[in-house]
Amino acid sequence: MLNEVLKDDLGRYICVKGRVGDRTYTLANLYMPNRNQGQLLKSAMGTIRGFTEGCLIMGGNLNVTLDPSLDTSSGTPHHIINSIHTCLWEHRLIDCWRAKYLEDRDYIFFSIPNQTYSRLDYFLPHYFLTDLKKAHIGTAT
Repeated sequence: MLNEVLKDDLGRYICVKGRVGDRTYTLANLYMPNRNQGQLLKSAMGTIRGFTEGCLIMGGNLNVTLDPSLDTSSGTPHHIINSIHTCLWEHRLIDCWRAKYLEDRDYIFFSIPNQTYSRLDYFLPHYFLTDLKKAHIGTAT
């Protein structure tokens, strides 16, 4: 049952709050532009955390790789990654695919101009990994 919706005026996130069975969930879909991701994520998370009830499950495109050694075929500036990691850690959000597949490589995006592969989309549950049965990156056609 849907209880409430929160939308960003700039279209960077949308959150819904409701119940499934006896558990309350907040689902958030997030899009970060390709600049200032750390600052924008920190700001968005402040608003989202104030809205959140129960288990927060966040997904979306952060437009940055969380583990450049495994999630991209090129590099990402470390100051951006450190800022993103700090924000996710503060909000107890886990990259569930990476938690299940610690050393694997799989990508969701190929940049033709840069000739690089990346994993920019994430599914980030709030430490409920015990409830997670599997994580899979599918093929887009």
